Amino acid sequence: MEVFDKALLTFANQMAIKLGYNRAIEPEYLKNTPDDQHWAVVFCMLHEHKAGKPTDPHVRCMLRPLVKQEAGGYKVDPAVSLMVDVVPEIFERAMIAERQPATPKA
Repeated sequence: MEVFDKALLTFANQMAIKLGYNRAIEPEYLKNTPDDQHWAVVFCMLHEHKAGKPTDPHVRCMLRPLVKQEAGGYKVDPAVSLMVDVVPEIFERAMIAERQPATPKA
């Protein structure tokens, strides 16, 4: 897997814009991303047209931003797995109850 940092993606994007390709990234988007952002680059298809006319071969790419993540684990009682189907119903009932006007207590 190829990975581009912000500087390399900005350079490649400027080249795509100068060459008149219609699949470029909005420069303002790149300006507003953190300097330490990275993207996984997937080379998708060889392309030989520009604006519907034959041109030198080039490759279309897809980009996926890489995000920092943390993973962890936890232990639960096996009975918790039985509650998984019930939780959405409980949540839905709570939301309905919040929308109901409060009834005065006698």
